Amino acid sequence: MKKRETNNAGKEYKVFLVEPPISVQEYEINNETKYTIWLPPLWAISIGTFFRKKTPRTHLKILDGQLLSFSNIKKQIIKEKPDFVGISPKHKTYQRALRLARISKQTGAKVILGGLYADSLAKEIIKNRGPLFKRKDDVKNLYA
Repeated sequence: MKKRETNNAGKEYKVFLVEPPISVQEYEINNETKYTIWLPPLWAISIGTFFRKKTPRTHLKILDGQLLSFSNIKKQIIKEKPDFVGISPKHKTYQRALRLARISKQTGAKVILGGLYADSLAKEIIKNRGPLFKRKDDVKNLYA
């Protein structure tokens, strides 16, 4: 009988959860500039909480595109070279999500697209973005 492996239990991993930036819309109320505000990335907070409880040796970072620019997120990914990058693309962030996925893969990270859009459109993403995502396992639902 083969001994069960622990799958690198002692290894520390760097995991980045990325909410891609959205184009911010500016508007004015009573001569004061306001910006479109979206909800915080609850998916990343939920997964981050799970990681912190279950894998305390994992270095976890949430990069929220509502607070950070595309350039800032890109620089952090290139500089820190995470092992895994989870991205939840939305309708208005899809192109930036794919660019961040490509950048992350170039640094050697395993990239997981997840969430409502990625899960329901996994076959189409693979078909149209073949060089980036080759298997359905590369596009997973982070909410499962």
